[in-house]
Amino acid sequence: MNFYTFESVDPNNNIHEIIKLLDFLTEKEEVQWIISDLDIVPQYHGDYSPNGKIENISHVYLFELEIQKNFFVSLNYSKLRKILEEASCIRRGVFICLQEKTELTEFYATVEPKEPHAIQHKFGLHEVRILDDLIFILSDLDISYLEL
Repeated sequence: MNFYTFESVDPNNNIHEIIKLLDFLTEKEEVQWIISDLDIVPQYHGDYSPNGKIENISHVYLFELEIQKNFFVSLNYSKLRKILEEASCIRRGVFICLQEKTELTEFYATVEPKEPHAIQHKFGLHEVRILDDLIFILSDLDISYLEL
């Protein structure tokens, strides 16, 4: 298992780096991503609506609430990418890639695990941890040449 650490160029706008990394790690569509321990910031659209209407609640905010309630969320990459495209940054989070048909039970991963050089799910293919400006990657793939 390879362990890599990248420093984000702009931790307050790191979503493009994270999408690029997850694009690279999602080699095929037959995978699912488990997301846990997430602190995600939606794109800023202003403090209030000038026309007085209440805007729809952000999908990013609802996604984060679902993770807080259930401790993790599992979804395919196309759905995850749509949510990430509505965000401006991730302050902390764990993303674990699994085969699509992997059965999941109660599970919780943390950004600061007891064993930092091991994937936190026994069937995990890749794991990405984000903590402020640092991005940690555990994978069998060689990503040393990847520029985020």
